[in-house]
Amino acid sequence: MHTIRQIILLSFAFIRTNGQHNPNFKHNRRAIVQLFEWKFADVANECETFLGKHNFGGVQVSQVNENIIIKGRPWCERLQPMSFKILTRSGNSHEFLDMTRRCEKVGVRVYVDIVINHMAAAQTEMIGTAGSTATYKNYPSAGYTEKDFHRTCSIQSYFDAFQVRNCELIGMPDLNHGSQYVRSKIVSFMNYLIDLGAAGFHVLHCKHMWPNELNDIYDALNNLREDFDFEPGARPFIMQEVLDFGEEPVSKTEYTSFGVVTEFLYSRDLSQIFGDGNNLTELFKLGPELGFLQSDDSLVFVDNHDTQRAFSSNDKMSLNFKSRKRYIMANAFLLAYPFGTIRLMSSYNFSEYDIQQGPPMDENEKILSVTLDDDGNCENGWICEHRWKPIVQMVNFRVNVHGTSITKRRVFDWNTVGFCREDKGFIVFTSRNFSSLVGNLIFVCVPEGKYCDVIAGYDENGNCLSIVDVDSESEAILFKTEGSNNNGILAVHVGSRLD
Repeated sequence: MHTIRQIILLSFAFIRTNGQHNPNFKHNRRAIVQLFEWKFADVANECETFLGKHNFGGVQVSQVNENIIIKGRPWCERLQPMSFKILTRSGNSHEFLDMTRRCEKVGVRVYVDIVINHMAAAQTEMIGTAGSTATYKNYPSAGYTEKDFHRTCSIQSYFDAFQVRNCELIGMPDLNHGSQYVRSKIVSFMNYLIDLGAAGFHVLHCKHMWPNELNDIYDALNNLREDFDFEPGARPFIMQEVLDFGEEPVSKTEYTSFGVVTEFLYSRDLSQIFGDGNNLTELFKLGPELGFLQSDDSLVFVDNHDTQRAFSSNDKMSLNFKSRKRYIMANAFLLAYPFGTIRLMSSYNFSEYDIQQGPPMDENEKILSVTLDDDGNCENGWICEHRWKPIVQMVNFRVNVHGTSITKRRVFDWNTVGFCREDKGFIVFTSRNFSSLVGNLIFVCVPEGKYCDVIAGYDENGNCLSIVDVDSESEAILFKTEGSNNNGILAVHVGSRLD
């Protein structure tokens, strides 16, 4: 009897932790977009007018609970929580609930970026976005006092796992997650967001918290709400930020059993390959053999709010919107390659690589709404890479080839490579001009017929700008270009067939 009970408990634990790897997408959707610093009302509008119509599975929103107010309103003030009140420049709890409801109705899930490692820090009394006040290690609105934190110490070495997880990150008081009281406060906050319709969480700074204590927090979370059209027993999706390049004792593999983990190696290597553009054959090496996590454990991306601001460094952490063609190519590969859970980035403009510059705001420091011009491009300083036509088309590509593997790889030369997703689609990348390939026979895997190159896309009347004619006599295609494709990519899938 004891053995049977153990088996039952182990099975239940597997279901709970395995469920935390599931983004709970609806209707065969396959990508998340990080709408960085957007207001809740704008997110809701974007779900209804764009994301729901273009196969996006979910949005990741910035931190929703009260944060410290810092002069100049840099984006990083969100990383310093003051309380668990839902009130920031993005909106309040009522607007959050309105957003999750409206997004759910069009099949888009909402995931929340959260900071639970530490609280805000400043030299003087702190004031938050909901009017709360606090001093170092004393946060009345959050219910925390000095006893709820680790002893004061700074991280002197990232090669000491104890320091990394028990000392302060850039002077911010480090919460003691070994305390049941501290964990209960965090669980209550996360469960409140689940009650408001959240589908999961992106947890920042996980390497600074002990894995077993994080697991205790996740395990105590409620199931997702069935009246938001989640399956009975559905668990919140857990994304964990762990910056690990294999050089420190804290390993990303310590966190994979209870959620997916950010695979920064993928971002770095993908950006370097397309950033240089000299040897695209390296794309076929991307995977666990290079130290990556397994696909099911990986959250993959070209850039995020941190890495896009680090590209000026010697490490060239990741491409971003400032290198449009190469950035589109990297995102196209991300969406075409069968690896990981995909997260796209949607940014606002910033000067050079200013890591402090906050989102577009008015003279009263209120975040500006996202507006569109006549062509559907974002204005007011918002970039909206997720609306760029080649990226939108590649989200649809991923949906159409889902469930298939790579069956053929083709290396034309160091500058031009391609692959098939069984008989559902194929894609070619080149750092040269595609005009050199027009009229040449190239491999293909889709059935005979005429297809639209979804990267070249369609004109305002819905006419395909570049037709791909698939020959029934051989595994080849003939390009018949009727428009321009300057993005370095050609892609077709079964959903882009014209006849």
